[in-house]
Amino acid sequence: MKRMNGFFRTLLAVLLICALALPCAFAENADGTPREMDQYIYIVNQDAEQLSREETLKMVQEVKEAYYKNDAVGIELQSDIKFTQEEYEDTEGAKIKFPVLNVTVGNSTMRCIVQEIGEADEDGTWPLYIALHGGGGGPSEGNDSQWLMMAEYYSDSIGDGVYIACRGITDTWDLHFRPETYPLLDRLIEAMIYLYHVDPNQVYLLGFSAGGDGVYQLAPRLADRFAAVNMSSGHPNGVSLLNLANCPICLQAGVRDFYTETALRSVRAAEFEKTLSEAHDKYGFGYTHKVFIHVPEGHNFNDYESNLSTVLKDPAAYAEAAKLPGFLDLFLDASVKCGMSDNIMELSYDPAGLDEAYDAAVTKIVTETLGLETETADTGAVAYVSQFTRDPAPAQLVWDLSTRAEKRQKNSFYWLSAAPEVNKGVITASYDAETNTITVGTDGEVNGDFDILFHPALVDVSRTVTIKTGNITREVWVNPSEEFLKASILETGDPELACVGKISYSLLVNPEKNVMTIGDLRALIASIQVDMIESLIDVDLTTAREKNGGNISLVGNLYALFQRTLKDMAQLGSEEGHSSKVEAMEGILDAFYGIDAENPKAEEEIEAAFAGMLTKMSEGIDTVEEVEKTDDFRVISFQVRAVLDTLLENQTIMDAAEATGSKMIDMITDFAAQLQDNAKEDGTIELRFSSEDPFAAFSAEVDKVSNAVLALDGPKQGALDMLNLVYKIMDNVRDSIAE
Repeated sequence: MKRMNGFFRTLLAVLLICALALPCAFAENADGTPREMDQYIYIVNQDAEQLSREETLKMVQEVKEAYYKNDAVGIELQSDIKFTQEEYEDTEGAKIKFPVLNVTVGNSTMRCIVQEIGEADEDGTWPLYIALHGGGGGPSEGNDSQWLMMAEYYSDSIGDGVYIACRGITDTWDLHFRPETYPLLDRLIEAMIYLYHVDPNQVYLLGFSAGGDGVYQLAPRLADRFAAVNMSSGHPNGVSLLNLANCPICLQAGVRDFYTETALRSVRAAEFEKTLSEAHDKYGFGYTHKVFIHVPEGHNFNDYESNLSTVLKDPAAYAEAAKLPGFLDLFLDASVKCGMSDNIMELSYDPAGLDEAYDAAVTKIVTETLGLETETADTGAVAYVSQFTRDPAPAQLVWDLSTRAEKRQKNSFYWLSAAPEVNKGVITASYDAETNTITVGTDGEVNGDFDILFHPALVDVSRTVTIKTGNITREVWVNPSEEFLKASILETGDPELACVGKISYSLLVNPEKNVMTIGDLRALIASIQVDMIESLIDVDLTTAREKNGGNISLVGNLYALFQRTLKDMAQLGSEEGHSSKVEAMEGILDAFYGIDAENPKAEEEIEAAFAGMLTKMSEGIDTVEEVEKTDDFRVISFQVRAVLDTLLENQTIMDAAEATGSKMIDMITDFAAQLQDNAKEDGTIELRFSSEDPFAAFSAEVDKVSNAVLALDGPKQGALDMLNLVYKIMDNVRDSIAE
């Protein structure tokens, strides 16, 4: 047999790789029956490279490190964050000067007193404690005084950390949760992460009185920012805490802190014991919480330091008792009998210890009249929140879209995202690491589209990602995008929340029309292969068709052979099946290299490349079950890509291929990559090409190259040699596997 030139050698190599790539896409169950797959396959970030998990995590780490060194980010933040000196009078009239950090977004500014307490950790990072003062609707001087008090209120409980007391941006009752507050607080946290090296996973929110009102509103709308929050003596004002599935909360109130007959602050806090527990039961995870109802206190109690306080053992029972007729009268009557006021607001604000008889009367009402038990607990707010660290990529999410911040400039919620106008309904999402599956559901009330983000710390983007919603199952391949990752960090200012790609929910449930069946794809591949060979050798292939049972499709024939061979290779690790499978692979190599070669160096290098490929493909694969479990097709595709790189970067091989052959190789290599990135089981796939007919351009190029190859000296015999060699390989593999 005449020597086959370098171009056709490499062309055959690529065709073999195409054949190796296809079988892996057609999965089977352990019993050999076809596995039911989704109807569509989607590719996220087509312009990005396919990466292994290790490569992805390395890229993420490098981008994170680059973010902290990005001077442009620092300059932008510093333009929004400026220190000024402010002067106030203390209670004795003395002038006090201190620096104030001013955070500005648009036309709104938040003033903050910042303190570094203790020392940063060994990595130079700090926990961040954000505290909201009391006060509310009233004169500015009163709220300023409350702000200065909050600058000290929780500070003594912090061992190490950055402590920030935020001044409400207005002097209205809702001074801590105006629409402008949310982007200001986002910006503050971003600045602390970048400029103060705050740990994004240790950001805590605390608030007392009007500050407690603020915690109620801010926490569910900014839940992905916080590791944990504490609300003391505030009122929820009808807010839903459904978004706190992954953000622990401590709610504290004095047992007689009613404020008004309808406000009932202590009762509202106690009601969340049942609400949050039921949410945990409904969704099966999360909603970590504590509810401390202090006895016999009213509005004020000790939450500012670690201490043992007397609290209700079952807050939910207290909330139920509050429904009894005459509930408030019990406390008001006791107040009057003790010579105190019958005004419910005064009753709420009178401090414990003011009248020991009244304290005893309140305790008696709670424990004897209402029959509720008490216990002692550490009610230190800082101690509670500090035990938690945020998980930026939790495996389960609940997103109540009706509880969003209207003017917030950040649209994501952990690894989901939606435009601000999507503000109704509830989305649930979960991730299963074993199967690399995301399950998404809605309550049917969601009023717009949303995105699923691929967080590299959660999802293994080196494997096929399965997304399920209702009775729909989709297969998604994610090429992690460095560009998307950088944009993601810039949007949140939080490198730990950064993701590497996204896919819209609407695309999953309402797929685009430019899809084709796998059968159509295989027919097109076969047609292209036949046309290419006929163009190259310019002869009637009737004889060849008859020899091969009427089917000349290289992919079609090699498909079944290499499917079985590749599956059998999964058992190479077992001693029993090792020998015959190695012989099968050696048979392929013998057939491939069983011709006279005028260039021994090229022959050896090609053989070494294929031998390396076979070795890599068998590494780490012990059983068929492990292949199916770990989705080793993605791993194998990386190895095939590496072999392609070895072949195509080899100068000896490329010199032999010549210019025209190189173009053909590039085209087929790209086509092989498309197969690896798109081919799946029976059903349909989505090929995202710009043209309506994705194969038309390819076919046209094949024709051009084929004509150019025909103009070369001696290509026809080389093509015939290639075709004969393919048949020889197929026969050899059949014989080897049959054994």
